[in-house]
Amino acid sequence: MVLISLLMRRVGGPETPVETTEMVDACRSLLELMPPGYPHRHAALAYLGVALSVQQHPSENPRVIAIFRESLELFDEAIRLLPPGVPFNVQYRCNRTAALVQLAECTNDRTFLDQAVADLRALRTENPGNASVDLWLGMALQKRGERIGRPQDLDEAIPLLRTTMIDLPHDHQGRMYMLISLGEALVVRGSYSGSHRAMAEGADMLRQALDASSPDMPLRGVGVLAHAANQLNIAVREQRWDLLDELIASLRELLSATAEPSRVKAVGASRLGEALNLRYRLSQRQADLDEAIEATSSAAAIDTGNVLDRVRAARVRADSLQLRYDAHHDEEDLRVAMNVLDGARAELPDGHPLLASLNHDFAALAIVALARTRDSAYYVVARDLLREAAEARYSPVKARLVAAESLLGLAVAVRDDATSAQTAQLAVDLLPVHAWHGFDRADQEFNLAMFNQVATDAAAAVLQNDKASAKQALALLEKGRGVLLQQALRTRADLTRLRERAPQLAKRLDTLRSELDGEFDDEAQAAADRRSQAAHEWDRLVEQVRRNGFALFLEGPDLRKLRRAASAGPVAVLNVSDVRSDALILTRRHLRRVPLPGLTPAAVRERVTAFRAALDEKPDEQGTPAQQQAAAAIRDILGWLWHEVTAPVLAHLELTGPRRGGRWPRIWWCPTGLLAALPLHAAGTGQPGESVLDRVVSSYTPTVHELVRTRSRPRPPETLRRLLAVTVPESPDTAPIPSASKETRLLAERLPGTTRLDPSDSTPQRTRDELLRHAWAHFACHGNQDLANPSQGELVLTDGRLTVLDISRMRLDHAEFAFLSACDSALGGKDLPDESIHLAAALQLAGFTHVIGTLWPIGDAPARRVVQDVYAPQGGDRFEPEQSAFALHRATRALRERYPDSPWAWAAHVHFGP
Repeated sequence: MVLISLLMRRVGGPETPVETTEMVDACRSLLELMPPGYPHRHAALAYLGVALSVQQHPSENPRVIAIFRESLELFDEAIRLLPPGVPFNVQYRCNRTAALVQLAECTNDRTFLDQAVADLRALRTENPGNASVDLWLGMALQKRGERIGRPQDLDEAIPLLRTTMIDLPHDHQGRMYMLISLGEALVVRGSYSGSHRAMAEGADMLRQALDASSPDMPLRGVGVLAHAANQLNIAVREQRWDLLDELIASLRELLSATAEPSRVKAVGASRLGEALNLRYRLSQRQADLDEAIEATSSAAAIDTGNVLDRVRAARVRADSLQLRYDAHHDEEDLRVAMNVLDGARAELPDGHPLLASLNHDFAALAIVALARTRDSAYYVVARDLLREAAEARYSPVKARLVAAESLLGLAVAVRDDATSAQTAQLAVDLLPVHAWHGFDRADQEFNLAMFNQVATDAAAAVLQNDKASAKQALALLEKGRGVLLQQALRTRADLTRLRERAPQLAKRLDTLRSELDGEFDDEAQAAADRRSQAAHEWDRLVEQVRRNGFALFLEGPDLRKLRRAASAGPVAVLNVSDVRSDALILTRRHLRRVPLPGLTPAAVRERVTAFRAALDEKPDEQGTPAQQQAAAAIRDILGWLWHEVTAPVLAHLELTGPRRGGRWPRIWWCPTGLLAALPLHAAGTGQPGESVLDRVVSSYTPTVHELVRTRSRPRPPETLRRLLAVTVPESPDTAPIPSASKETRLLAERLPGTTRLDPSDSTPQRTRDELLRHAWAHFACHGNQDLANPSQGELVLTDGRLTVLDISRMRLDHAEFAFLSACDSALGGKDLPDESIHLAAALQLAGFTHVIGTLWPIGDAPARRVVQDVYAPQGGDRFEPEQSAFALHRATRALRERYPDSPWAWAAHVHFGP
């Protein structure tokens, strides 16, 4: 027994065949020497079971399956022979469940996994707090969660594995295996759910596993493979293409060091092919594609006995073949790729999470064949597979959205209106799920950015149908745009009626929304776990409320309620899509569409890029040739906006200027996509009557629903209707703002009761505190927008900053008016324009009914004049926020008179609100 114990310490697994074979032989010899009633026979049986279980990698080879079945029988016999009170009961039962997990991997029979999990749950109940039981349960759940696609298993496994990991000594021989198990669980959970935080933590675990290993360690190859998979994810998410070179080099090294055919060699070759495919897409370097074809072919030639290995390798090989077909149009490549994927699809059981991705890949090949042959049978195949993938509730939401987006494009291209309408709704319904409110903000934004044209394309697809309803298109836009805004508003909904019927339920929802609407430490995994748990419970309780008499609880408004947005003037929702572009014009009585054929995403992107470039040149009619050219470019863009966007809308509404009595008509612009970065209110040609500014008073709204909400906000108490003036004329790393102090001094003189914060007092915390005591706020400070990460846009204050995310989390129930005399305060992010993530929208979400902000920086003198004119009393003895849109319109027209040929000086300010 001593010899066996010593051998056990040397056994590392299938990669150490000499030690494992020696161990098996020693155990069998010992058992032959032990009579049936020998007291320690149970230990020898258990040792032999362990030796057999580590002798082979799980595979479909009948000999391997027989070995694991024998191992299971040995553990059963050892447990049966165990005398009462002997402390090996837990250990033997854990080992038995390990054999069950291995049999599940060999046979693809999930009943073995179910039995293992059930046995471990029972063992955990009998032995609470036992680290070994928690460890084995975590690993069994991880295997089941990954193999059959049960995210809830991974959610349960990860905390168990993480806790065990914390308690495991750093020099423990199983630490590397534990790191790999936890890392893989996190990466798989992240890929299923879209949580990049989980994937990042998994990457850290896998990196630790590699750092803790030496080149000759048996498990090092497994660690390299797991780390490689995650590095590919990071490279794609962060566009860190430099990681590909490092990754390809490490995989080549691993393969050259792995001489014999094995699972490590097969999976490594497949991973190498995947990395090379990606690098080929970037570089179009033929050598990369040739090597990828060779690597994926060698991977296919090695049978690991694992169906998931084969399926993943098939996807990569088919991708390589399609890339070569695209380059050389060899029909044999297309045929082989389709056969490879068809075989992989046949290997997976119904309901497997990988099926959606496989169906999408096969459909993509069918679409290629359709384009080549014009055979409509390929369309039917592609349509049916993409629909199946998009509707696959068992698959990751990302895979479903990819399929839905592809199907929408395909159906639109062939004018299959029924399919496009159905798919449009499905795709938009998936967007809030992909940006689930239990994720941290960075994950939500990244997940939405991946599909930032789905809502507009869905609406356009519906409008392409001659029988389509503008109502359905508007509903799609309202659900698929401003997703983060909708989530935030749901957690702030009025629960008065619910409190009357179910006070305890309302109380619990109040607690949960405080957690969800609060600030979580984005660096703390425990905080992320708490947020996820709170979001799960919130969703469950909302469904419970809806089943108990509140069917529309926290649902968005229907069209009848949306018409309230147009109570003071029309709302023009400007949908921009490659499918078609239209203005959806909402009035108190009607919803009409006006085609905008000259408006395309490419045309908008080109104008936005040119507009920002011209602003960077500091346009000047009398300046350098470059500045004069920039000035001309801006005027041309305003003319284009007039002809292609605003003039058709105003003509349809017959808005030509002030009505009788001098009352100006109003309009609310709701642009989609990057169109939100352009000044629609300033569109015009310079010719008489051809200017938005001469026809209407313009305001903006992120969504129609948001305008309905701001219209319904109550007037704050008179005691709070006074101004907070925040003054920060100078801050580190920014240019001085000479007018800041002058602005706030002027406001203090003009508006009695103003609280003017001097620079030394204008700190983030003091500003937060004072906002609770003032209904009006004026910020005379620098504003910065991070176009790549718009939630980190900021107001630069003394000794700190207030970010877009900070402001959006505030609850200012009595706020009414805010003026952002700060740069870029109404400019959203480049990848998430439809989420309206900027300072002005954040202030509206926090509670302000009216907000004035800017689309770009302007000079000190024009900025000061706008402030003076906006706050000037009109028809009364004091400033009234309800008139702020008219006040800004007057100020802008006055500034245009002063700088008629310089729209960059007079058109930057915009108004949000009713």
